[in-house]
Amino acid sequence: MAAATFDREEISVKQAAVADRLVLTKADLAGPLPPSFTRRLRALNATAPLLAARWGQIDPACLFGGGLYDPLTKVSRCPIVAGR
Repeated sequence: MAAATFDREEISVKQAAVADRLVLTKADLAGPLPPSFTRRLRALNATAPLLAARWGQIDPACLFGGGLYDPLTKVSRCPIVAGR
């Protein structure tokens, strides 16, 4: 799974560390995200929101531009997995 990829592929760790958004895919197939993996992602990148693609779908506004939050309601427009 994702943790094994991080252990095996150093480039994955580097990419997560510099990302402005972390998009988790196939979460619908893998089940709940282990807390240890969430902690590992947060240790690498404390500021990027963790977003979930459900069934391979994610709102493009979550990926492009700054449209993570609705400025009027201050509510996330995107499926946030874990807070900052």
